[in-house]
Amino acid sequence: GVLRGHEGSPLVVGNMMYVHTPFPNIVYALDLDHEAKIVWKYEPKQDPSVIPVMCCDTVNRGLAYSDNAIILHQADTTVVSLDAKSGKVNWSVVNGDPKKGETNTATVLPVKDKIIVGISGGEFGVQCHVTAYDAKTGKKVWRGYSIGPDDQMLVDPEKTTHLGKPV
Repeated sequence: GVLRGHEGSPLVVGNMMYVHTPFPNIVYALDLDHEAKIVWKYEPKQDPSVIPVMCCDTVNRGLAYSDNAIILHQADTTVVSLDAKSGKVNWSVVNGDPKKGETNTATVLPVKDKIIVGISGGEFGVQCHVTAYDAKTGKKVWRGYSIGPDDQMLVDPEKTTHLGKPV
């Protein structure tokens, strides 16, 4: 029902299929054992002013699954954890600021007990970053920037580069 660019695939976990749309990033849970009946729908309310800030149309590259939760990174940079069975919001956190040029088109990467997520907006000169959130609570664990001082980039010259070692 959304006639915009789309770059994400369905996500199948057991007998459920989770599909999503480009902006406004609606998520559907479909029961594959019952003719793809819609079990729940999550429809975020996002400010449409984010659309002209997005690069390359209003695409979204997909959902992720982690420990009975469906994770969505919305266009407005909100990361949302949805209960996989009910669609109820477990937690949600804002990862960036579209007013500064930060948006999202990417999916997230669950790694153990963390949700790893990036940010879009380099074309607007934003200081892009990769952030880890606690998968259970949504609390920010760490953030590393793509440019800036070593401490912001999470680079320790003595441990991560040859610069700290005697030659």
